[in-house]
Parts: sequence; C-alpha cells; structure tokens
Amino acid sequence: MNEPIQPHPKNVDGPFYVELGCCTSCDVPMQEAPGHFAYDHDHHCYVCRQPQSASEITDMIGKAWMAELQSVRYRGRDNEILRRLAELDLRHICDSRKLNMIRLIFGFLAVCLLAAPPVHAADKLATDKTVKVFVLAGQSNMEGKARNALLDYQATNAKTQDLFSHLRRDDKWVIRDDVFIKFLDRKGPLTIGYGSPDCTGVELEFGTAMGNHFDQPVLLIKTAWGGHSLYKLFRSPSAGLPAAMLQKELDEAEKRVKQENEKNKTDAPLPTREEIVKDYGSSYRRMLTEVRDVQENYAKLFPELEGKTLELTGFVWFQGFNDIFGAQDEYASNMQHFIKDVRKDLETPNLPFVIGALGQNGSKPATGGMLTVREAQLSMNEVPEFQGNVKAFPVDVLVDKAAEALFPNWQNEPEWVHTGSDRPYHYYGSAIWFNRIGKAMGDTMLALLKHPQ
Repeated sequence: MNEPIQPHPKNVDGPFYVELGCCTSCDVPMQEAPGHFAYDHDHHCYVCRQPQSASEITDMIGKAWMAELQSVRYRGRDNEILRRLAELDLRHICDSRKLNMIRLIFGFLAVCLLAAPPVHAADKLATDKTVKVFVLAGQSNMEGKARNALLDYQATNAKTQDLFSHLRRDDKWVIRDDVFIKFLDRKGPLTIGYGSPDCTGVELEFGTAMGNHFDQPVLLIKTAWGGHSLYKLFRSPSAGLPAAMLQKELDEAEKRVKQENEKNKTDAPLPTREEIVKDYGSSYRRMLTEVRDVQENYAKLFPELEGKTLELTGFVWFQGFNDIFGAQDEYASNMQHFIKDVRKDLETPNLPFVIGALGQNGSKPATGGMLTVREAQLSMNEVPEFQGNVKAFPVDVLVDKAAEALFPNWQNEPEWVHTGSDRPYHYYGSAIWFNRIGKAMGDTMLALLKHPQ
C-alpha cells in the first residue's frame, strides 16, 4: 500500500503545495515562480504564496512540470487547471485525480536518464540490428533558432551551466556516437549546430533523450523550412484543395500580371490554375522525399549503420505560426488529415505523433489566431482514433522568463546576448526554452512508446 503523501508543514493553505521530503534544492521554484516559494532552514522548499492571477497560475504549472522529482502537487479541483496539468501528463501530481496504481516519479527518472553517460555506439551497434528512426518536421522553429554562441556561453556560466551539464563532457559538447542526424544537406553524429546556420534546436535534447533510453542506435531525420504553413505548403493529400482560396490567388496573380503588362507594355502570359495548385502540398512532398531518401541510402550516409534495419518509431511536429494569419480555423481539420496521411504514406499505422503546441505567447495568455491554432493542436488529444498514439502539449509554460523579461529593451540590454538570440516568434532564440521543449518532446514520445496503441 502506498504511503500517504505528506505536504511540507510550512505550505500556505491553498491548492498548490510541495511534498515533504521531495526537494532537491534545484532552485527551479525561485527561477520559474519567484515569490511563491521559500526555503526552510534545511533548504527544503515550500509554497509561501498561492498564485492569484492567470499568469501566476501558468508560472506555477511550469514549475510543477520542470521540478526535479515533481515535488509540487495540486490538491485543488479547478477543471481548467486539471486540464492543463493533464495536457502535460501531470495527472499523477493531482490529488483529486490521483491513480493509486500509478506512482511514477517521472521527473526523477528523466534526470537520471539525462545525467547518465551515453552508451557507446560500439556497444549498441554490436548488439542490435535495428535502428530507431524519428522524423522531426515543421517550420523555422523546428529548424532551431538558438545561437550556438549562446549555448557556449550559458554552458560555462555559473548561473546556467547546470542546465547544460548533461550535454557536455570534459568542458566540451558531447558528440553522440549512438545518435545520428540528417538535416537536409547536413548529417553526422548528434551534437550542437543542427539548427539553422550556427544554431541549435529541439533535436539536441530530443535526440539525447532517445539515445539515453534505447539500447539501439537512433537516427533523426529533420525536415523543416521556415515560413511554411500547414494550410498550403505542408497541406497533405486527403485535405483536398481549398477552391475559394485557389480562385482568389489566381485572380490576384492575373491582376498583377495584367498591371505589369500595362505598365511595361508587354504581353506576358497570364498565370494558370495549375501553376497556383503546384505549391499546395509541396513541402509535404519534399518531406516524404527526404525521409524516403534517407531510408534508401542510410548505409551510405551513415556507414556505422550499414547492415542494420531502420524502424520508423515516431514523428515530432513543431509548426503553426504561419497558419495564425487567416488559416487558423482550418488548422484542426488539416492537422488530422496530415497525421493520417503521414502514417499512410510512410506505411506506419499508428505511428506515435508528438506535437509541440504553438506557444510564442510565453507567460501571456494566447489570443487571436495563435490561441485558435494552439487549441487546434491540443484538440488532437481528444480525437478518438488518436488516443494513445498522438500527444500534443503546450510549450508556453516552458518559457525562458529571463529572455522574456529582457527582450522589450533588448537593444539596450548588454546581457541580452547572454540570454537570447532572436525574436519572440522564434522563442527568443533561447537555448533554455528550445532545450526545455526538446526535452518535453522526448518525455512525451517515450510516454507514448511505453503504452503503444
């Protein structure tokens, strides 16, 4: 029989509390929800003030997700808070919905996996004939926008180095010998630098989690292009073509050509419907081409994997920004078609699918098109046929608050170059935020794979 959970005696009354004996002095509470936690004389944290506003509740939920041992618990009954915690697979910290048969200390396992030294490829390659393959797809944020120079600084700075220590050895970035990556024209063992030029993305933490978990070698195939919408360029076959939008595009294209002809006294031919149609689904087709090319030529691309069999194991999707400007209402339908078509075209029914839901709003509530797309992505969790094989999770709760706070005056902030490296739509180019998202993608994928359906 499980021991009853004991709250720390200094917790203030209210729904959030810290479990007694589960504090590792990780300092996450002070960083993610300042003003809500304090330490006792044994340096054990406790809740000293309950959240009052929507932003403070978001802070507390983010702290609950990131805390080692997941010692922050929720004993309230607010349905919205319970829903948000469930989206992060945190049902087990909710007293009102606690499943007594499930008492997994998930955060502890994640820390142990990340802290453990990677198994060497010589061991994995010699003992198994299978390679675990994951496809990572999306637009610019899947490319990755955290500057390598920022990672280098934060990995050696006393205030942030602990966040990167599991990715380094002997004061250098680990070059995995059991995880390989192909990102368009680049390939090699996983380390930093497989994002946009001179940048790193979610693949670093995701690949690390997969490599630490599997006994087999891991191969990541990343297909991402900035500015590509699901509505148009990533549109999958079963979604069909939007007749009204096609006609509007054709009319506008014809108008532009006619104006140019009149202005320049030329006779250029008018565009055709076929020319407009060809762009729809072009990135979807390029994605399939890239995956199939790696599947066919992996032994040449990665000689270490010669003689082994690839096993398509999971798919990760990180996209949505370009759909918030007019295509948001169609996103849920297009996402369902996309998942089904990917599984059909890659011949892997029920392929586990992880979605990082749009979250550039950070600590502020999402509004407008961003809210619509975010909710559309999260709604995949409610589709009956996706139960147990598709999981979307919110990334706004993982925000790097230091970067968020500095950005409004970034041009006059000397510390900005040590904190962020891009605009809000690229998650501030925050190495911390991108790494948190990559880790969450890895945790979510492993949860799906543990109970495949």
